[in-house]
Amino acid sequence: MHEGTDPLPRDNTIDRSNLLADLLDPNLTVLDICDIHRCSLPELEDAVDDPQVRRALQTIERIESLRRRLITARARTAALAALERLTRLEDPDNPLRAAETARKSAAKIL
Repeated sequence: MHEGTDPLPRDNTIDRSNLLADLLDPNLTVLDICDIHRCSLPELEDAVDDPQVRRALQTIERIESLRRRLITARARTAALAALERLTRLEDPDNPLRAAETARKSAAKIL
């Protein structure tokens, strides 16, 4: 480069749709994402701070939070039903074990 001339502009346009997918990939580190998008860490930070990307990430977080709550509620309901069934468990060969299982299950429900 000659003195006084500007460097050639870098094409640091980051594909936002692929960026979102990469940010959600648990197998990629932040530095991997920089390598994939051929950008520096500050450029990646700027891309993530873009209002459209920020909105998309917030939307993803809200939806994931909703999904976690729904999945947790569903799993708790299934677990409660399984515990409730155990409170009615009968074991003619070992009634004390059945009673203890029922007691522990009832305690978990409460």
